[in-house]
Amino acid sequence: MENNTENNMAENLFAVFRQIHSILPQSDQDLHKNLTRSHYEVLFVIYDNKKIPMSEIAKLLSLSKPYMTALIGRLIEETLVERVPDQKDRRIIDIILTTKGEKLLLQHKKMIEQHINQKFAHFESNDLEYLSVILKNLKEMFMQIDL
Repeated sequence: MENNTENNMAENLFAVFRQIHSILPQSDQDLHKNLTRSHYEVLFVIYDNKKIPMSEIAKLLSLSKPYMTALIGRLIEETLVERVPDQKDRRIIDIILTTKGEKLLLQHKKMIEQHINQKFAHFESNDLEYLSVILKNLKEMFMQIDL
């Protein structure tokens, strides 16, 4: 890829990230008053992985370990996640969702989906199908990036 193409790609990607961020609900307070967007990002990572060490969550979200410790601490206080020893290596502590955490996360996901559907309701179905294909391809490309 030539430099100009790389610069355009990076610029467009950055713009899309900002636009996606702007269409998401600004407040998650309706579901849980003590959680921030970062808490929900952590919950999604745990949900996707079923059980995962805190250091892996921090790596996937590009967060510092002290900040991750604080986020997990709050989620434990709210009984949304638990620490459990890894079955293969007891030195490793995995983080898992509780039933309460999974229920809250699925409610949050549904709220976001409804919000996004409202934002895109005025588009034609063929435009939405085209966007869906683009997003699927983008997701697959991101999965190939080594974090």
